[in-house]
Amino acid sequence: MITHKNLCTSCSGLYEYNRLSKTGRQKILRLLFIFQTLIAAISWLAWFIAAQDSKLGYFVQKSFFLPVPLEQVKNQVINNFSLAEFPSWLICLNDLHIPSGYQVLNHLSMLVFVIIYGFIFFKTVFPDFNVPKFKSFTEKQTPSQNDLSWLIAIAFISTLMLPANSSDIFGYISFGEQIVHYNQNPYSEILANIENWRLDPLLGNMRWEYNPSPYGPVFTLICKFFVSISWNNLWLSFFIFKIFNFICYLLLIYIFHHTLKYFLREGIADSSQKTKIWNADRVWHLVALNPLLIIQGLWNGHNDLLLAVLAFAPVFFTVKALSSEENAETVDGKQSRVLFKFLKPKYLGINLAICLLILSVLVKYITIILIPLLLLWIWKRARYIPYYGLITGILCFYFSSQYFNLFNIDYTEISNNATLFHKSLFDVVNTVFKLITKTDLPRSAVLISLAAYALFYAYIFFKLFFSKADKKSDLDFLKSLSVVYAVLLLIISPKFHSWYLISLLPFAAISHPRLCFALSLGHLLSITFIDQAHVLNYLLMTVLPVAQTYFYDSHLRRN
Repeated sequence: MITHKNLCTSCSGLYEYNRLSKTGRQKILRLLFIFQTLIAAISWLAWFIAAQDSKLGYFVQKSFFLPVPLEQVKNQVINNFSLAEFPSWLICLNDLHIPSGYQVLNHLSMLVFVIIYGFIFFKTVFPDFNVPKFKSFTEKQTPSQNDLSWLIAIAFISTLMLPANSSDIFGYISFGEQIVHYNQNPYSEILANIENWRLDPLLGNMRWEYNPSPYGPVFTLICKFFVSISWNNLWLSFFIFKIFNFICYLLLIYIFHHTLKYFLREGIADSSQKTKIWNADRVWHLVALNPLLIIQGLWNGHNDLLLAVLAFAPVFFTVKALSSEENAETVDGKQSRVLFKFLKPKYLGINLAICLLILSVLVKYITIILIPLLLLWIWKRARYIPYYGLITGILCFYFSSQYFNLFNIDYTEISNNATLFHKSLFDVVNTVFKLITKTDLPRSAVLISLAAYALFYAYIFFKLFFSKADKKSDLDFLKSLSVVYAVLLLIISPKFHSWYLISLLPFAAISHPRLCFALSLGHLLSITFIDQAHVLNYLLMTVLPVAQTYFYDSHLRRN
């Protein structure tokens, strides 16, 4: 059970920060809570006014900031008042037309929000920041219970807010409705084939009506379950998904806290130790108040928060097993002793770890690359192969896939969607290539990049395979998990969104907190107009933070 005592007192001696910093952080958290509550109130007030009278309100169209008169929306046949199209928290009062300066005002308001939230996030992670240097630490304390209370309050308020610039949560509801009430397979049948589908409140907010489900079968089953218990009510479905994400957030900060305890007993083994900038308290707040978690995970309701829990929980259970006092001797092969060994808490945790990682693959397929490295880590440290976890995970894969007949469907449309050049490095290269040659980048470029990534992955794997395995090497394994995952997300993947980084956060926060911090600030821009640029978005949000971190670390190593 997640309690203040578990989170705040079980790590005594690990967290150190100045008493004045503690007080200042609580003031900053109170300020963020008030700010977030105000934004939530404006969001719901704007929606209420717009829903009551089309002559009073105009909402901002999803993420492109294009105003649309509500007369078009109130016609049930046309759009059924699509929340996915109008989730913004800004409103403009006008009878017929949007004022010419409204779009500029909307862009500026989003930038102001980003600046305020970025400043609060920075001051929460670094409450004692003092230009030009950091104050020294003079006192050891446990994390404040007030800090945790304010963080949970901020997270809960964010959970109650209408999505800011994403309609994905309405897509999840639509996939569940498609199964429950229309008996369709969302992997082989598209929503647009349903007659008058816009008339169904649970389908009318869908924005990818021509695309099959891109998610794994376990998550689609979760969508089915949530919709089935909502009694065909859009709002109830919406808040069930939102509260589920809030629970995932609590689980994530809990398992991250206890994993952090294990890895920071000897301090973070990177160059940041030279300047004493990062300690456990700052790393924990780096994740707990991360804008990607709060805005994209809780506010916009993306399922990457669930993916983060399922992908990082195996690390938690693995380090918990490795830190136990039980020995890791191999058995002699007798079935009775194997079963007895499996029932020990240590090996039960290891089997649970690999099972959860396979379940994460069945939410979003990308985490499949973590399975070989986790198996290698377990084998080298515990000399144990988690057969039961593998078998359980494979059975989950088989039965969930069989339920949706995934072995007999055409994956052409799904693969085309997955290889779309969108807000990624490929999008940047394709834009430049198209300007020069007037043609799109050939799709074979994706295959070439995947081949290069396979070689890179093999290098990391065999480097770890031949390395020494002891307690000090655990951080190297975590860094390897972070690196292969980050390279796939940030460089190799042809399609990218800022919320994809949510599942990377807990790995990167421990293995390289400075990079995690820089990327988190950079991707705050994802809720502004910069996110719509083909080149500028990736350069400012991804390349610039990575380059800044690389050159700063190089400078530290030279000095």
